[in-house]
Amino acid sequence: MTGLEAERAFFERMQKECKEVTRAEKKENQDKKYDVICDGVKYDVKGQKRLNREDTAYSDIVWLEFKNVRGDDGWLKGESDKIAFLRNKNFLIVDRVKLRDRARSLCKNLTILPWKEHARLYQRRGRKDIMMYVNFSDIEDLVEKTVEIEGND
Repeated sequence: MTGLEAERAFFERMQKECKEVTRAEKKENQDKKYDVICDGVKYDVKGQKRLNREDTAYSDIVWLEFKNVRGDDGWLKGESDKIAFLRNKNFLIVDRVKLRDRARSLCKNLTILPWKEHARLYQRRGRKDIMMYVNFSDIEDLVEKTVEIEGND
Protein backbone atom coordinates (compact mmCIF):
# COMPACT_ATOMS: atom_id res chain seq x y z
CA MET A 1 0.00 0.00 0.00
CA THR A 2 1.49 3.33 -1.06
CA GLY A 3 1.60 6.35 1.23
CA LEU A 4 -1.48 7.90 -0.37
CA GLU A 5 -3.37 4.59 -0.19
CA ALA A 6 -2.43 4.29 3.48
CA GLU A 7 -3.66 7.83 4.14
CA ARG A 8 -6.95 7.06 2.39
CA ALA A 9 -7.41 3.78 4.30
CA PHE A 10 -6.67 5.48 7.63
CA PHE A 11 -9.09 8.33 6.88
CA GLU A 12 -11.85 5.89 5.91
CA ARG A 13 -11.28 3.84 9.08
CA MET A 14 -11.26 6.91 11.31
CA GLN A 15 -14.57 8.09 9.81
CA LYS A 16 -16.11 5.14 11.65
CA GLU A 17 -14.23 5.80 14.89
CA CYS A 18 -14.36 9.58 15.30
CA LYS A 19 -17.20 12.03 15.74
CA GLU A 20 -15.42 14.56 13.54
CA VAL A 21 -12.71 13.63 11.02
CA THR A 22 -11.16 15.77 8.29
CA ARG A 23 -8.26 15.51 5.90
CA ALA A 24 -5.49 18.06 6.13
CA GLU A 25 -5.26 20.68 3.41
CA LYS A 26 -2.26 20.33 1.09
CA LYS A 27 -0.40 23.18 2.83
CA GLU A 28 -1.05 21.67 6.29
CA ASN A 29 0.23 18.33 5.03
CA GLN A 30 3.40 19.83 3.57
CA ASP A 31 4.20 22.49 6.16
CA LYS A 32 2.69 21.21 9.39
CA LYS A 33 3.20 17.48 8.70
CA TYR A 34 -0.18 15.90 9.36
CA ASP A 35 -2.71 14.11 7.18
CA VAL A 36 -5.87 13.51 9.21
CA ILE A 37 -7.55 15.26 12.13
CA CYS A 38 -9.76 13.01 14.26
CA ASP A 39 -11.68 14.64 17.12
CA GLY A 40 -8.98 17.31 17.33
CA VAL A 41 -6.02 14.89 17.28
CA LYS A 42 -3.66 15.36 14.32
CA TYR A 43 -2.26 12.20 12.70
CA ASP A 44 0.58 11.81 10.23
CA VAL A 45 0.11 8.54 8.35
CA LYS A 46 3.13 6.47 7.26
CA GLY A 47 2.96 3.55 4.86
CA GLN A 48 5.33 0.61 5.04
CA LYS A 49 8.76 1.31 3.58
CA ARG A 50 11.57 -0.49 1.86
CA LEU A 51 15.18 -0.08 2.87
CA ASN A 52 16.13 0.49 -0.77
CA ARG A 53 13.95 1.70 -3.62
CA GLU A 54 14.86 -1.42 -5.63
CA ASP A 55 13.66 -3.83 -2.92
CA THR A 56 10.53 -5.75 -3.86
CA ALA A 57 9.30 -6.47 -0.34
CA TYR A 58 8.50 -4.13 2.51
CA SER A 59 10.79 -4.45 5.45
CA ASP A 60 10.49 -4.00 9.18
CA ILE A 61 12.23 -0.65 9.08
CA VAL A 62 10.96 2.82 9.89
CA TRP A 63 12.49 5.89 8.27
CA LEU A 64 12.61 8.81 10.72
CA GLU A 65 12.80 12.23 9.06
CA PHE A 66 14.60 15.07 10.85
CA LYS A 67 14.86 17.33 7.77
CA ASN A 68 12.85 16.96 4.58
CA VAL A 69 14.12 17.05 1.02
CA ARG A 70 13.93 20.89 1.01
CA GLY A 71 15.97 21.09 4.23
CA ASP A 72 12.94 22.16 6.29
CA ASP A 73 11.99 20.44 9.53
CA GLY A 74 10.92 16.86 8.87
CA TRP A 75 7.83 15.12 10.18
CA LEU A 76 9.46 14.26 13.52
CA LYS A 77 9.39 18.00 14.23
CA GLY A 78 5.95 18.60 12.69
CA GLU A 79 2.67 19.53 14.34
CA SER A 80 1.07 16.09 14.37
CA ASP A 81 0.13 14.64 17.73
CA LYS A 82 0.35 11.02 16.63
CA ILE A 83 2.04 8.98 13.91
CA ALA A 84 0.00 6.13 12.38
CA PHE A 85 2.36 3.49 11.00
CA LEU A 86 0.91 0.95 8.60
CA ARG A 87 2.13 -2.51 9.59
CA ASN A 88 0.60 -5.49 7.80
CA LYS A 89 -3.16 -4.91 8.11
CA ASN A 90 -3.11 -2.50 11.06
CA PHE A 91 -2.17 1.04 11.88
CA LEU A 92 0.02 1.28 14.96
CA ILE A 93 -0.38 4.63 16.70
CA VAL A 94 2.65 6.29 18.34
CA ASP A 95 2.98 9.66 20.06
CA ARG A 96 5.13 11.90 17.82
CA VAL A 97 7.01 13.63 20.65
CA LYS A 98 7.88 10.32 22.32
CA LEU A 99 9.01 8.99 18.95
CA ARG A 100 11.15 12.09 18.32
CA ASP A 101 12.77 11.69 21.74
CA ARG A 102 13.39 7.99 21.09
CA ALA A 103 14.92 8.80 17.70
CA ARG A 104 17.34 11.20 19.38
CA SER A 105 18.31 8.61 21.98
CA LEU A 106 18.78 5.88 19.35
CA CYS A 107 20.95 8.00 17.08
CA LYS A 108 24.45 6.55 17.39
CA ASN A 109 26.38 9.48 15.96
CA LEU A 110 25.58 13.00 14.78
CA THR A 111 27.85 12.67 11.76
CA ILE A 112 25.75 12.56 8.59
CA LEU A 113 26.66 9.60 6.40
CA PRO A 114 26.22 9.30 2.63
CA TRP A 115 25.17 5.63 3.07
CA LYS A 116 22.42 3.87 5.03
CA GLU A 117 23.31 2.39 8.40
CA HIS A 118 20.95 1.46 11.25
CA ALA A 119 20.33 4.37 13.66
CA ARG A 120 22.81 6.68 11.91
CA LEU A 121 21.96 9.98 10.26
CA TYR A 122 21.80 9.67 6.48
CA GLN A 123 21.50 12.23 3.69
CA ARG A 124 20.77 11.37 0.08
CA ARG A 125 23.22 12.76 -2.46
CA GLY A 126 22.04 16.06 -3.90
CA ARG A 127 19.25 16.45 -1.33
CA LYS A 128 18.86 18.39 1.89
CA ASP A 129 17.04 15.67 3.84
CA ILE A 130 18.41 14.17 7.04
CA MET A 131 16.93 10.91 8.22
CA MET A 132 17.75 7.59 9.75
CA TYR A 133 16.21 4.20 9.80
CA VAL A 134 15.51 1.99 12.77
CA ASN A 135 13.86 -1.38 13.09
CA PHE A 136 10.24 -1.29 14.15
CA SER A 137 11.29 -3.38 17.15
CA ASP A 138 13.32 -0.33 18.32
CA ILE A 139 10.11 1.66 18.79
CA GLU A 140 7.31 -0.92 19.21
CA ASP A 141 7.08 -0.27 22.96
CA LEU A 142 5.84 3.25 22.07
CA VAL A 143 2.69 1.88 20.37
CA GLU A 144 -0.33 3.29 22.22
CA LYS A 145 -3.09 1.82 20.11
CA THR A 146 -3.72 -0.52 17.19
CA VAL A 147 -6.33 0.38 14.59
CA GLU A 148 -7.39 -2.45 12.31
CA ILE A 149 -7.99 -1.72 8.66
CA GLU A 150 -11.59 -2.40 7.64
CA GLY A 151 -12.11 -5.82 6.11
CA ASN A 152 -9.17 -7.28 8.06
CA ASP A 153 -10.55 -10.73 8.91
